[in-house]
Amino acid sequence: MGEVTRTNTPLGELELAVALRSAYVALFGEDPTSEVLGVAWAQNALENAHGRAIFNYNFGNITGTGEGGDFYTLTTDEQISPGVWKPLTLKYAAHPDPVAGARAYWALITGSRYRPAFDQFFTTGDAPGAAMKLHELGYFTANPEPIALTFGKLYDQFADSLGPSLGGLAHGSPKAGGESCS
Repeated sequence: MGEVTRTNTPLGELELAVALRSAYVALFGEDPTSEVLGVAWAQNALENAHGRAIFNYNFGNITGTGEGGDFYTLTTDEQISPGVWKPLTLKYAAHPDPVAGARAYWALITGSRYRPAFDQFFTTGDAPGAAMKLHELGYFTANPEPIALTFGKLYDQFADSLGPSLGGLAHGSPKAGGESCS
């Protein structure tokens, strides 16, 4: 428990989607809809280079500690005010496996702080809207417009190829997200 070595734990794009789906089912007892999973996959594909740059199974590059209190540190440039960037050394959550990392991601996204983004944009499949709302709520500090465009493109990629390959995903608003994990 405590600081661990930053270790690359890469996943393929399909493995990323499967871990997100499995963790959602573990938390909520049912499958996410295609829209919810698609927006989450788009965010994580952007945050983690399509799964190739996941460190310590940290889905979404969440700062803080993992479920066992584990973390790694990394110095990154953060925008502290519009156009002003500063290097900050942050703690990032470390997890023992992909489902644990994805569970932490879902708990954060459906928790009270980011719940408005989930309710308004994840459930409807509006990936660009989700990016803009997540920025507004403080999830990331980078300029939101290019991120929103990329979220949209990645969501389309999920909807066109990965989502159908998973099978069994319903469309529409999920019931499971109705209860907050926070």
